[in-house]
Amino acid sequence: MENLEQKEKAVKKAAQSMDIGDFISDAIVEDSDDGVWFEYPDIPTFTVKVAYLSRSKLRKMAEDLGISARKGFRTTKLASKSTEDDKFIRAYGEAAVKDWSGLTPNVLRELVLLKEEPPDGQDFACNRDNRFVLMKLSIAFAEWIDDVCRDVGLFNEARDEEVYDNLKKE
Repeated sequence: MENLEQKEKAVKKAAQSMDIGDFISDAIVEDSDDGVWFEYPDIPTFTVKVAYLSRSKLRKMAEDLGISARKGFRTTKLASKSTEDDKFIRAYGEAAVKDWSGLTPNVLRELVLLKEEPPDGQDFACNRDNRFVLMKLSIAFAEWIDDVCRDVGLFNEARDEEVYDNLKKE
């Protein structure tokens, strides 16, 4: 009985001496423009390279833009006519969406209401203007980006898969 109590005390003491900050890579993430490729739901041909956005990065982004911090920083909760909101959506899109592949006219038709059909056969590039328009006008895309770029588990899984893949190569 006493041996079990000693083991429990030792485990508690070890847990108390560990520092969470030793295991967090927020500083690395903050300075990184890297992202992880994710398949867009229900459209396997459309993949998006998304960067993790920490709370501190979002706050700094708002400060840099000279706008008030928004609770939760959800792009879909912004008023679409505001210049301040447009600045935030543009900066948020640039920080979160690093690249995409497979954004064809057929895929675009799934994401936004089109005033006319674009010609088939060419993908839309992931550039500043296209990223902004998609983030601003596609609620489904913006909500998905909001969810993915803050899902720490997805980024930890991707890191673990990368480590595993690198070990297999050795």
